[in-house]
Amino acid sequence: YVRERLSFIRTVLVQLAASFAGFVTPPAVGGLAVNIRYLRKAKVSAAGAATSVGMWQVVNAAAHIVLLIIFATATGVSSPHSVPIPGWTFIVIAGIAVLLLTTLGVPATRHWLLARLMPPLRESLPRLLNLATSPKKLAEAIIGAVALNGAYITALWCAVHAFHGAVPYASVAVV
Repeated sequence: YVRERLSFIRTVLVQLAASFAGFVTPPAVGGLAVNIRYLRKAKVSAAGAATSVGMWQVVNAAAHIVLLIIFATATGVSSPHSVPIPGWTFIVIAGIAVLLLTTLGVPATRHWLLARLMPPLRESLPRLLNLATSPKKLAEAIIGAVALNGAYITALWCAVHAFHGAVPYASVAVV
């Protein structure tokens, strides 16, 4: 997700460090911080680093959801029950929307917000377009996300089988 050239060895070591940071920080926060700091040290701008790490999160989440659907279908899991959405959720979402629209309705607040947000957005847009319009970069992103999730699934499946568990691969993948 980065246009700049990065050292392969250093990048692998940073990913290892990010994995360890995930053990002692809230989920994903430590890894994100380590990756952003690495990109900043590699002379990537703050907006570029945030965009690159954000795109990684989006593509990885999308791959995770697609794999979950595929493996849930493969296991034949179905449930007649639906998960109820609490009513207060809609009230909170509506409150946030009203607050945002009210804030944007005040000219002074809108101008201040746009002055703060537009420069990083102007820098981020070319990076997003670069990924979206480059088939090679997009393929690398998708294959990397699927391979990462596949490695996690395989590691859990191997751990289960190491203790003589007899769980199918697709069932482990859903978990």
